[in-house]
Amino acid sequence: MAAEQTSDRQQFALNYPFTTHVFNTVDFSTLNEDKCDELRFLEFKDHKPRMGITFGLRGSLLCSPFSAPFGGFVFVDADISLEMVDKAVKSLIRYADLMRHSIRITLPPSFYHPQLIAKQIYCLVANGFRQLYSDVNFHFDLLSFDNYKSILWRNARKNLQRAQREPFVFKKAENRDDIIAAYTTIQQNRQAKGYPLKMSLDAVLDTIEIIKADFFNLSMNGANVASAQVFHVAEGIVQVIYWGDVPGFENYRPMNYLAERIVDHYKRSGTRIIDVGPSSQFGAPSIGLCNFKESIGCRVENKYTFEYNPKH
Repeated sequence: MAAEQTSDRQQFALNYPFTTHVFNTVDFSTLNEDKCDELRFLEFKDHKPRMGITFGLRGSLLCSPFSAPFGGFVFVDADISLEMVDKAVKSLIRYADLMRHSIRITLPPSFYHPQLIAKQIYCLVANGFRQLYSDVNFHFDLLSFDNYKSILWRNARKNLQRAQREPFVFKKAENRDDIIAAYTTIQQNRQAKGYPLKMSLDAVLDTIEIIKADFFNLSMNGANVASAQVFHVAEGIVQVIYWGDVPGFENYRPMNYLAERIVDHYKRSGTRIIDVGPSSQFGAPSIGLCNFKESIGCRVENKYTFEYNPKH
């Protein structure tokens, strides 16, 4: 099996429709092309296409993802054998050695596709990729419970009961003004906490042209106090891209109320998983954030990042 670089993006998308998540699509990569030096679309073929991967080149480092929570390989379909994945990874290593490029790949948590992600992890490690770090990733398994309060820690249950006594109004965004209001609330939250907000408003508006998205606002007495931005990222899976409350309302526990209403919304819609994302960066956890997500009923999984350095 050989690794072949292609410039035909449309054909690449047609060859490998099974992407496991939206961040691996050609449309998403193309939208964010300015965030890397060059896009590289690699195909792995024998007598027919088998697998592919999209990299963003930064210096001499091939990154998957280069502007997303995770990346990984794409496939003709889900029924690819471990042998084929192994052959593709071997071909990728030969390509990296020839081009003298290092490779960094962050895979999604296993619930995105347990079989394919397990095969990728095994073949990467077996062929010389090292685990660079692991991040803790949190999610709601909406099929695992009927009563949301039953999965809460005791303190979170008390906080939710406190919030339910307040005159909160929960609303899904219906227009551009609602979306901007949600973004502004999240922006205020990040500024107050000193955290970066990686997506500008323009970037958000551009992205939701190609990714289905929901925005939610929580108000009190006419003022927005908490918001969430959620992407539909795979079949049956949505991901909370951003959420947060504005300073000064913490004692009313708006985030506990917002979480409960979002869970209820997606459970009613038949969604399987709400991916709430990692609470660590480059393997270093934010313990307070981890505790909050667990307290409100999230489950924990690992999100692995692997690296390969070429043989010189």
